[in-house]
Amino acid sequence: PFNEKTELELELRNTALKFKNATSKSLDGINLKIKPKDRIFIDGTSGSGKTTLLKLISGLILPTEGDFFVNNLTFKNIQIDHYRSFIGHSLVVNLPFEGSIRENITLNDPNVSQENLEWAIEKLNLMSFIKSQSHGIDTVIATQGRNIPYTAAKKIMLARAIITKPKILVLKDPLVEFQDEEINKIMDFLFDSSNPWALVVVSRNDEWKKRCSRNIYLDNGKIVNS
Repeated sequence: PFNEKTELELELRNTALKFKNATSKSLDGINLKIKPKDRIFIDGTSGSGKTTLLKLISGLILPTEGDFFVNNLTFKNIQIDHYRSFIGHSLVVNLPFEGSIRENITLNDPNVSQENLEWAIEKLNLMSFIKSQSHGIDTVIATQGRNIPYTAAKKIMLARAIITKPKILVLKDPLVEFQDEEINKIMDFLFDSSNPWALVVVSRNDEWKKRCSRNIYLDNGKIVNS
């Protein structure tokens, strides 16, 4: 129902999620629309469901109640892998695996072009780090990126998220421990309207909130202010 030339619009309608054996719902009665080029900041108390909502939008988990529409079509009739191919995400759970920098960014996807790979590396200022490695982009990094700087590992995960030029980019604290100058430079790029994605962010850095056009506040799994 959609392809790389199609704009993507999401709608959650009275959506809820309750994990197996849980005593309460992690998300409840969520009503949210995400339109092309939206810039949405999700705020809320600790444990309010922010990360769960990001995972739901990313297609990593599925709702147990309510409706989830993509371009006005019910999610139930869309192949989950097809949907996920249009979503980029960099969450706390995204960590490098043991493999080359190239493999970590592209996930060995043969459809990823060299042009897009170079674009992602340039935009995230990864080239200086890659040049410093003994085998360049084919340098093997350890599981969870234990043998490279934390900020380099975060950039690699962010490059993985954007390399397919997704329709929706979902981020949680992607630039923690970065210097202010580099944070601003990468933010300028991520918020640039020439990019194809809507942006949905959870972060402790209020600069993200200032740059977003929509702010949503969660409490106890519910949207209480939007």
